[in-house]
Amino acid sequence: MPTFRERLVTVMGNISPLVVLFFLCVLFSLLTFVIPGGAFERKTIDVMGHARSIVVPGSFHYVPSVPQGFSELWTVFMRGAIEAADRSFVILLSAGAMTAVIATGAIDAAIDDIMGKNADKVAEYRGGKDKLLGFFVGQVMKATGGKANPALLNERLKAKLAG
Repeated sequence: MPTFRERLVTVMGNISPLVVLFFLCVLFSLLTFVIPGGAFERKTIDVMGHARSIVVPGSFHYVPSVPQGFSELWTVFMRGAIEAADRSFVILLSAGAMTAVIATGAIDAAIDDIMGKNADKVAEYRGGKDKLLGFFVGQVMKATGGKANPALLNERLKAKLAG
């Protein structure tokens, strides 16, 4: 018979994170009807040439609450999507470019090319000179125009250099 913990993990594993996020949003929306609104006074100070807004200690005061109903909850997702459209576009474009680089084997081809041109350094690396990994990373980054994913590059380089 499964333990309580095993049953909980099974049930929680079947719940989509988006469902959890939605219910949290509904909960927070309902809390806006219960929790009173408040604000702090702020002042702007100069920190190393940059203006920073800081909270004035002891300046908390209540302000009129603005409860968020179902219509506001529903539109917040759309407002967020619209406000983040430029960032979403850049992320999707970057992910697409990285997928193209990976799918075409450009990283592996660049690694093979660099290893072929630097067979002496490959032998040194295999002989125990681990610090040469940085050299190979730099050369492949240079060859790919800086488009190689560093984590993927390190993984592929280590695998190919291992032999």
